[in-house]
Amino acid sequence: MKRTLMRDLRALAIYLLAPAIGLLLTGSIAGAQEPVEGTLYTFHCAGTGATVATDINDSGTIVGRCSVSGSWHGFIYTKGESYADGSVTLLDVPGATATEAWGINEQGEVVGFYYKGGDPVYHGFVRRLSGDYETIDRQGEMNTMPEDINDGGYVAGCVHNNGLMHGFVFSGDAFLSIEPATSMHTGVNESGTLVGYGFTPPAGAASFILSGVDRIDFSYPGATNTQAWGLNQAGDVVGWYGVAASSKGFLRLHAAPLGQPDDQFKQVAIAGAAWTRAFGINEAGVIVGGYAQDGIHGFVLVQ
Repeated sequence: MKRTLMRDLRALAIYLLAPAIGLLLTGSIAGAQEPVEGTLYTFHCAGTGATVATDINDSGTIVGRCSVSGSWHGFIYTKGESYADGSVTLLDVPGATATEAWGINEQGEVVGFYYKGGDPVYHGFVRRLSGDYETIDRQGEMNTMPEDINDGGYVAGCVHNNGLMHGFVFSGDAFLSIEPATSMHTGVNESGTLVGYGFTPPAGAASFILSGVDRIDFSYPGATNTQAWGLNQAGDVVGWYGVAASSKGFLRLHAAPLGQPDDQFKQVAIAGAAWTRAFGINEAGVIVGGYAQDGIHGFVLVQ
């Protein structure tokens, strides 16, 4: 089922802190990998309890989610001359109690999911360039949660039903594939290569890269929980590993062969943060995500 909704945009000021050069690492959970270095910008949406950046396109436009009075709202951040200035616009599906933005393509189309009060089901959406919202629902599933969209309009995400999740690829009006239970797709690049992760009993998760029929499974060295969330056209993958309360972000370089040699991974961790998670990376290698330190903030790391 698909329905078109009217646009509802609200402007919101954003606070950006002074950029810092490089990342200072705290103790590592598993394996002391080399840190990703560059210029770090951190930010939070004004008047909000939490801000998380979830994706970035090659133009440097960022999407994510802000918590306002206990409810999530999606946002788009358009940078100015640098990531230290720019403007942010909240995205809310009309009538929704909560909206989360998770992916953006080069054209500026945004995907994510929303729910309405009294309705326990999450519905997926695509926000088109016109500003209209189209709902994506997998019939027979309780929750449909898009995570990314590429320039060809392919949407990657997951559906949940009775405690099980299945990764999906959606295009136009059709679901093109549904993965086995316990796995989800979190990112898709312009070639249609997918990344995601699946849970392995009794606990933990391992990640994968899926290109056609070719699949590479990988984990951050020494970690029992590795969640890949984004990739660029070159095949660089970002995500996070460890336990939720003390997780670290990672970058897996595209040159990594089958297997997971330690030197193909780098760590993304902000000094003093309880946890750091990387969610998106563009072709220039700019990484976005969130971290917890006196609140939850978004970050942009320019390598």
